[in-house]
Amino acid sequence: MESLIGQIYLGGEAFCDMIQPMISSQPRSRAHPRAQLEIVRPTLDHVIELVLSEFNETPETLRTKSHRPGRKAFAMLGYRECGLTMQMIAEYLGVSGQGVSK
Repeated sequence: MESLIGQIYLGGEAFCDMIQPMISSQPRSRAHPRAQLEIVRPTLDHVIELVLSEFNETPETLRTKSHRPGRKAFAMLGYRECGLTMQMIAEYLGVSGQGVSK
């Protein structure tokens, strides 16, 4: 069960890269969880790298509490694109889960 990707797919990275366009070509259905529709997702490290580059942040400034756009972008991308939970984002940023949801 630990080897399942997107809750229902069993295969390696090449398989996921091959199957994702087939899944994406179909209309989105609310009957299927997002995890089953988007099996190829960017990693947390990739999102961090993009945010650091685009917002001229450093790992230290990204984790420093503030209302800077880079932190907000990281939280949004982590949640929407990586499928991270708000608690996971909160732990990385050093804030409460409730703070991330706001």
